[in-house]
Amino acid sequence: MGSYIKSLDDVAICTMLTQRFSNVSIPASHPAHVGGHNETFIGQLRRHATAERLFDNLHPLDRVSHRLAMSLGGGPVPTTAGPRVRWHWLLNVASGNLLAPTRTSISSVLDQVLRSTSTVDYVVFDAQVAPTASGSFELHPGNPSVPQTVLIGGMKVCMMVLDCPADNQLPGDGGLQPDPPTNPGGETPINNVNVP
Repeated sequence: MGSYIKSLDDVAICTMLTQRFSNVSIPASHPAHVGGHNETFIGQLRRHATAERLFDNLHPLDRVSHRLAMSLGGGPVPTTAGPRVRWHWLLNVASGNLLAPTRTSISSVLDQVLRSTSTVDYVVFDAQVAPTASGSFELHPGNPSVPQTVLIGGMKVCMMVLDCPADNQLPGDGGLQPDPPTNPGGETPINNVNVP
């Protein structure tokens, strides 16, 4: 989120994440397509989760976000460096912007969504200005530990909504956020797109 909620940068982030967790089939001409696999975007992430659990509370969320964007083959999101760095700084544990319960909630919900036994068809990401019990960012409602789902067109949809207690620009990083986020090692390629 590079400006006030919801800026065009917020929309770009939410759109990228929603596409990455969608049940849309990956066309053969798409950069995310892997030969020999006829799968959806979320199906590809589920297949990937058998080799690497992205949301195990050990993977840095800023790096995971960067990898998800790059795995779509369109480059980093947001495309403008300033808002992108602010978004990644929000996710960076060193910033203190996301309290531990929020980080745990995000990881727990998305980890469950990517399990092979999950009944979630796809995930919709959004952000809204809303008061929170902690006075900080929280996953709506109140940092749940399980996916919050609704039925849309007969499909089970997980709603990932970040509650933002103030309609303010995200704090800057003071030059501390690397762009791209540092690769901690041990990463398994999500698909055939090189992720720097």
